[in-house]
Amino acid sequence: MLNQKLDLPYYLMLIIDLDSIKKTFSESDDFIFNSIKSGVNMVQIRDTKTEYANKLTLINKIKTKFNNNCTVIVNSDYKLASESNADGIQIKASEWENFNFSNLRSTLLIGKSTHLYDNHEINNIKKPHYVIFGTVFKSKSHLKTKPIGLNKFDSIKKKYQCPVIAIGGINVNNVSEVIKSGADGAAFITGIINSQNPYSTIKKIKSKLLK
Repeated sequence: MLNQKLDLPYYLMLIIDLDSIKKTFSESDDFIFNSIKSGVNMVQIRDTKTEYANKLTLINKIKTKFNNNCTVIVNSDYKLASESNADGIQIKASEWENFNFSNLRSTLLIGKSTHLYDNHEINNIKKPHYVIFGTVFKSKSHLKTKPIGLNKFDSIKKKYQCPVIAIGGINVNNVSEVIKSGADGAAFITGIINSQNPYSTIKKIKSKLLK
């Protein structure tokens, strides 16, 4: 597990709640596949309502179709992460210290969600392969969370020594600012899903991440 490394040319993560996106896209699988074809190279499955078997099938479909062109991450569910062909698992900061890492498939990447005032320190045994850091800007999914702004990425990168993916209120218009401030990449929910043309938006974001 500790020998794994996440090293991508850019980090464009789409966070998916299957139950929610079905309200916007009638063919949710097609939306995900077309998003990957347009430039998304990380997909995080963050969903507590969809049946386990359906999530397992989707993850394996993505990996069969796109192989190493898309890194698939499961949020929190160690069973789904280990039993599917997923590449990694995302662990909440609040769960980090007590998480049973022995349950995980040894080849899984481990991501940690972290915040500015996160007291759950890393240690010599449990080092994440990447972190998701936010909330950067005001976000519809975290209305009560005070945005951290753009001046903390260097300290987070120094602390964790791994790729830092920014999250929270990021869209095609401000992503360049986020990268210039020190983030290695960005995670998107509504910034892609609610855009007028998601696939065009993804292509524009990818272009900005590669500059």
